[in-house]
Amino acid sequence: MACTAESPAVLSKIDAIQIPVVQNGSPSRDATAMNSLYQQNKSILDNMTLNLKTDYLLNVKTAEIFDEHSQAHQVYVSLSKLDQIRLMNHLYLKEQNVTGLQKLNDVLRPLINV
Repeated sequence: MACTAESPAVLSKIDAIQIPVVQNGSPSRDATAMNSLYQQNKSILDNMTLNLKTDYLLNVKTAEIFDEHSQAHQVYVSLSKLDQIRLMNHLYLKEQNVTGLQKLNDVLRPLINV
């Protein structure tokens, strides 16, 4: 992949995400709602990760990964952010923090239509 002046819209959207950090007031008793939000978030994250890897990283040279101006590097930065969100999604499920799961869902949903 060659250097690009502008990153694809999906990379810009991922880069702009502020990962919500939500303290757990009291654990939710609604396991169905929590599991549903967790699965929705996981599905978006898994699909975005697969799409990024498939669309941008199939024929990447090692040097491109470390070139901060390359699209491959930008993709790896986005994948790292998705991994951070994935960890928060798992943590919020473990803590039974439905508010945290909902906030993650709110920031992830716009990625579906990119």
